[in-house]
Amino acid sequence: MDAANPKVQEWETLMWKYQQAIPVAKPGEKWVMMDKVFSL
Repeated sequence: MDAANPKVQEWETLMWKYQQAIPVAKPGEKWVMMDKVFSL
């Protein structure tokens, strides 16, 4: 749904300037699932 929203895409393009993908991310991928660290 967000992929079709021009405002969301404009925001994502802007944010790529300030965010860095982690080494295990695939090309063009910003978010990846993380492992659970704590259980409270």
